[in-house]
Amino acid sequence: DPQQRLMLEVAAEAIEDAGYMGEKIYGTQTGVFIGRDHHSSGLYQQFIDSSNELAMTGNLPSFISGRIAFFFNLTVPNQVIDTACSSGLVALHQGCESLKHKECKMAIVGGISLNLLPLANSSFKIVENNDGKVRPFDKNAQGTTWGEGLSAIIIKPLRDALKDKDRIYSVVKGSGVNSDGASNYITAPNPEAQERLLIDVWTKAGIHPETVSYIETHGTGTSF
Repeated sequence: DPQQRLMLEVAAEAIEDAGYMGEKIYGTQTGVFIGRDHHSSGLYQQFIDSSNELAMTGNLPSFISGRIAFFFNLTVPNQVIDTACSSGLVALHQGCESLKHKECKMAIVGGISLNLLPLANSSFKIVENNDGKVRPFDKNAQGTTWGEGLSAIIIKPLRDALKDKDRIYSVVKGSGVNSDGASNYITAPNPEAQERLLIDVWTKAGIHPETVSYIETHGTGTSF
């Protein structure tokens, strides 16, 4: 699975950018939390030569984070998280929680989504838009289209980052996770649950909504 190699490469780039390559990362209490989108990986597995001795470890989803931990000799928690569209943000939340509970002193957080077999007869085709245009939050929404990407960042407690004179790009003031529960449909968002989550995170972070100047959202462009 190329996700293992690509995620390892990007994790190494993030570590290098943070100034922690070599002995500074090897064997440290650094956690690994990776969000992944399975998409066509199940179909991809059908084309793998299972007789190859590397076929199992090279294709198990859990090894996306495990290979990073193995390569850098990291012995604290490493997790692969699949919560569909929210996987990357949930990975960030899990990383923050692990730091908060002192399970690790630093964490590699990342996300990856690859369309390994774009022409395969996938069940995801039922949510695709035939004209290639995505219309999220639009009454004319007809479906989604697919992209690919991966990223990784390094997070650690702010006080430690300041003490170690790390280059700080941003500060996570708060994060949270909940679920839709019973809504109109299992894939349909629950506005009330989303509202509760926003209020809960704002409250815990001590942020007043009127001070928020930038909001980034996710919308699939599918119709319900």
